Amino acid sequence: MRRLAIFMTGQYRHFWMSWNNLVEKIITPLSPHFDISLSIGMDKKWKQRNGSLLWSQEDMGEFEEKMRNEWSVVLNKPAENLIIEWMDTSNPFFQSAVASLRHYVNTKRLSEYWFNYLVHRSGSCVEYAQFARLYEIYEKKFQIADEDLLMRTRCDILLRHPFNINKLPLTENVFQQLVPTSTLFENYVEKEGYENSIHPTAIIPDRWAITFRKNLVYIMPLKSAKIVMDVAIHYGDWDSVGNNTYWFNAESQFRGCLRFLQFRVWEHSQSKDECYEANFDDLEDDFPIYAIKR
Repeated sequence: MRRLAIFMTGQYRHFWMSWNNLVEKIITPLSPHFDISLSIGMDKKWKQRNGSLLWSQEDMGEFEEKMRNEWSVVLNKPAENLIIEWMDTSNPFFQSAVASLRHYVNTKRLSEYWFNYLVHRSGSCVEYAQFARLYEIYEKKFQIADEDLLMRTRCDILLRHPFNINKLPLTENVFQQLVPTSTLFENYVEKEGYENSIHPTAIIPDRWAITFRKNLVYIMPLKSAKIVMDVAIHYGDWDSVGNNTYWFNAESQFRGCLRFLQFRVWEHSQSKDECYEANFDDLEDDFPIYAIKR
């Protein structure tokens, strides 16, 4: 049976709401078709509106125990396919990203303001470092086959529809086939341009990705997903100010990496993807595919 590796990274935010949504929309409908594994990269700092709190050892233990119980209940088997990794700024992948960005500050291509934002105040570098560490652990624990798939999501994402990924990769009408329960893509036309779908002149068969809002949610072959580790290691190298004013942000670095390595990318972004309401099910018109729960 093919494996679907789900990587969940980012700040804690609305973890349990996102987890329940992931179970409903992805894990439960796809479990008959895939051997599903879940890798969670958790920041040891729990960021809140009034500042950051550190997880205590007791809190981390309680979270892990609850997550193992949840996983066993959902899949009705022991949690051997569950990886939970707690990370802070000592993470070597994060340190590589910081060193790479510092080079841009030293050469006057990046301001101290944006350096501090990327390193200390946002998840831009942290999320790629989390991903890289999870992939490193995953690669040692499991054998990765050519047909295995990756889905990356965050701890604050809500999906409107299940994803039909049983027959990926797709070549035409990708979103209509991926999300057949949505009417949004019946007459969908891919947007063109530097920041939209990527159509390389030479297409490498196993290098494809389906992305939502650039790097928010993405699906790709698990073997090819190893390249995302390089976004952290060489953060800043994947785009340039000549092409994009905000070349240093997380989305542009991810896109630049896929573009440089000749990935075929189908990209969909919504004009509105923030969700402040308690009842996501009442927001179908505003959020047809996904929402970020703030």
